[in-house]
Amino acid sequence: MFNFVYLMLFLLIAGPALADWRDPTTPGNFSSGTPASPVNSDLVLNLSEILITETRKQAIINGMIVTTGDYLNDATRVLKIAPGHVLIQQQGSIKKLYLVPSVKKPLK
Repeated sequence: MFNFVYLMLFLLIAGPALADWRDPTTPGNFSSGTPASPVNSDLVLNLSEILITETRKQAIINGMIVTTGDYLNDATRVLKIAPGHVLIQQQGSIKKLYLVPSVKKPLK
């Protein structure tokens, strides 16, 4: 009974301090709170494939098949499709999306 009283007293006093306790195993750059999104955040774009033939140039961005001149949304337009990258115009600035090659492990 006596130990229970001490435990309750400890939790009552230390409760607010434990709310700010940080797990020592988490990385130093890890934020425990919800990330704040900027007001004018750009659409996050993922270039997954580029197909270039003699007659057409296409890319797959965020699962959508696009060609030069297509709009991904109201503020994002495809300007150029080239081997290895795609140029887009997003909210007035020109950005380059790179096609990152996949890493394959050799078979043993």
